[in-house]
Amino acid sequence: MLTLNSPLSFTIRAHRLPSLRRSSPSAMTDAEASPPITELASPAPRLPLELLAIIIEQAAQLVEAQHARFAKLWIARLCLISKSLLPFARPLLYADIWVRYQRNDLDAVGEALDDPEQMVTSNDRRLRRAFRTKPALGTLVRRLTLDLRFDFFDEDDEDRVQPAVDQIIRSCPNLLHLDIISFRDGASSESALSTITPGWLSQLTKLVIEHVGEEAVAALQYMPSLHTLELAPMNDTSQWGEYPDSFPDSYPFSLHDLQLSSNTPPKLFRALVSNSSSSLHTLWTSTETLEGLVGAKRLPPFSNLQDLVVMCTDDQDPNPAIKSFLPLTPSLTRFQCVADDDELDLADDVLPRLPRSIETIEISAVKVSAQLLSTFIKSKASRHPNLLLLRAEGEREDWSAVDLIGVAEAFEKAGVKLEF
Repeated sequence: MLTLNSPLSFTIRAHRLPSLRRSSPSAMTDAEASPPITELASPAPRLPLELLAIIIEQAAQLVEAQHARFAKLWIARLCLISKSLLPFARPLLYADIWVRYQRNDLDAVGEALDDPEQMVTSNDRRLRRAFRTKPALGTLVRRLTLDLRFDFFDEDDEDRVQPAVDQIIRSCPNLLHLDIISFRDGASSESALSTITPGWLSQLTKLVIEHVGEEAVAALQYMPSLHTLELAPMNDTSQWGEYPDSFPDSYPFSLHDLQLSSNTPPKLFRALVSNSSSSLHTLWTSTETLEGLVGAKRLPPFSNLQDLVVMCTDDQDPNPAIKSFLPLTPSLTRFQCVADDDELDLADDVLPRLPRSIETIEISAVKVSAQLLSTFIKSKASRHPNLLLLRAEGEREDWSAVDLIGVAEAFEKAGVKLEF
């Protein structure tokens, strides 16, 4: 057996395997007799900034797709690993802010940790403090959601919340999308927008208000850049006199998308679309609103309107209102008629009034007869050459098997897809 009496010396060099060297005692030097030396590789270079940006963006997309409510939390955790990620993470963290006002004090650590989503999005005190100390953070906000359901509040809470809401909105000069969720009477939406002055939200392009109040509607005159507006549902219009005369007759914006509730006053509808006859692309309205336009001053044609959704209100014949409005839609490609029950009948002369450009027809919870569909589809080639799909979801108890087969064959012959 071989016995080594001489000491062994190890040296680890970067990018090399450890080497073993045998030395005799007489040949040892002071250096060799000293403790082993470890030579480490030079520090790894920092990742390029472009690559760091890609890492953050991809991580955000992955988390958003699978666990949307925790997206910001995971991005924040990435930043704890390296502060070099902060410049790329901040725009993602602050781009979409949700502030929820409830009676519970969400600044309390115990409550916040119970719901990570609230910890990130509902702490308005920390958010306002961040905007005060670092105003640049407010410039990153593009979408702001204010949950102002004051039914959970004492009467004095509105006065407490109003200054906070003002500060948050004022801190976001680049805000493009504002969502306001309020209670049924619309009071909190009025409170949120009651102090809006010219120049405050002039850059806003999308506004969504759930349960809108009188002053919130009046504030629209200060938002000339609006492209998308959703006001649904309105509060009780009897409280504010069916759109008071004190409100403007028109608004300065040219809308692309407009969604209104079933009880929107016709005068308000006219004002909202006053400058949108050529820009409006999508419209959600109701037969109740359209009925108020019948017999009044005729609206100009909506030359570029492509998507029309009409909600049929209870106990009201939808046909006169729809028939009076369809001639104003020469470029319509999709028409949807929606009702709450199956008690409403679609008249035989409604569908033929649709323009030649129509491609999709959807009828939901509205009675439609087999005879109507058969007659309509037979004129498809001459009246509606672009029609591709008709979807009818409603009552068909009076249809026989022969009716169903006949309608299906007529649509197949016309090359139009039929869905029930």
